[in-house]
Amino acid sequence: MIPAWDTSITVSGINSGAALTYISTGELMLARKTQPIFTMGTQAPLTNFAGPLEVTGKFTAIVNSNADAWSTGSAAEALTRSPQTMTITMTDPNDTTSSTNHSIAFTLSAVQFHDVKRTRGKEYTEVEVSFTANANATDATTGYSPVQATIVNAVATAY
Repeated sequence: MIPAWDTSITVSGINSGAALTYISTGELMLARKTQPIFTMGTQAPLTNFAGPLEVTGKFTAIVNSNADAWSTGSAAEALTRSPQTMTITMTDPNDTTSSTNHSIAFTLSAVQFHDVKRTRGKEYTEVEVSFTANANATDATTGYSPVQATIVNAVATAY
């Protein structure tokens, strides 16, 4: 089966910033808790509270060498204490207009990788890596945000 979108994942400092071609599966979760706040004297809520945006995810990578970025020790550049920049880009492979390149890109400028789990149930070794994006000023237009989304399509007028 052919995937619906071509996906590319890059992490600063790993593979010289080039796409990680050994990622097999992944998920990105954006969660925001919202709640209407009701007060006396009206049936409508006073306001609809929107809490902070939480961005988490995980992916499964194929371990293709004994010095991969997700190992422990000196070769584990992905597991440093300082947050990394990660970009997930999904491009429509059926885009007939090469100049448009319909795509969605999520840039997470402060990602912390954690909970690395190795699995050896197959003929090869996989590693599952979880991550959490921290809010920062780089990913926000104003204030702080843990993620910046860039969406490209063929519509000329911005909405």
